[in-house]
Amino acid sequence: LLARDRTVQVRDMFYRVISDWLLKLPDRVDHEARLVPYMLSGLSDSSGEIQNMCFEQLEEIGEMIEEEKEKEIRDQRQLGVDAEWTNDGELVNLPLPAPWEHRPRLGARMFIRSHIFKFLKALYRELHDWNVEAKIRASQMLLCAIVYAEDLLTQHLEPLLFATYRTLLDAETPEVPKTIAIVFKLIGRYCPPVSYFKLIKAVIKCEVGTDVAANQHGAILGLSYIVKGVCEAIPSDKGIGRLGELLPEILEMLEEHSFISGLDRPCREALCQLLRNMVIPFKNRIKKLKNGSEYLMFT
Repeated sequence: LLARDRTVQVRDMFYRVISDWLLKLPDRVDHEARLVPYMLSGLSDSSGEIQNMCFEQLEEIGEMIEEEKEKEIRDQRQLGVDAEWTNDGELVNLPLPAPWEHRPRLGARMFIRSHIFKFLKALYRELHDWNVEAKIRASQMLLCAIVYAEDLLTQHLEPLLFATYRTLLDAETPEVPKTIAIVFKLIGRYCPPVSYFKLIKAVIKCEVGTDVAANQHGAILGLSYIVKGVCEAIPSDKGIGRLGELLPEILEMLEEHSFISGLDRPCREALCQLLRNMVIPFKNRIKKLKNGSEYLMFT
């Protein structure tokens, strides 16, 4: 495939042709579903210049979509409607991994969202492929998809979570756990706890699924990264934000002595990481009383 050609110039021209088709083909709508995965793969190309070019091309496509759906988008903007996770726009500038220097424009998000859920199942299969390159590519494309999907991801969390727990333990392909960790952080940023905690808790407590030990370890690790994402997205005016919904649930789970005593060493280490990710973001809020004791300010 030209998308994997060793020559940067060949790949660059390939992605430019794909984006040109998406912009100018008279019947482009009939071909979008087949072309969008290529543009997403370009966002994780080994060349930073190609990554940036693909991002800019998708922004241009997004501008075209906004012009085509001008009335629909105008009404949305006039109402000031944005995703709940943004806290009325306060959090829209939270950092994203390269090549995204900023949140993709609305038209680009609408365009990618209309297609990504058609190929997620294929990505889930490739995450467990014997081919190393296929696994890495699938993890990178999944990350790209989530950046554009944002909170729309809530509707598809169950299969995504089950497909990614064990990938966090992939010692043979370290690039994959690194990328999937960012996926879990973005789940914490974009999705409300009610959409994922019960699903993860059931796996942590070995109530569902196969390969129970690996999934349990991966689920605890995944939850620790989600907590990190939640903490990064705490609004300035809402105390501890969505962490306030998660804390009681996590603490209730930890109160069960039989659960803690039944964990093996890797799971306990992952649990320690989860607890660190819950506490460390608030170290600057720790205040000392006159008697030397400390308390944590959540306001």
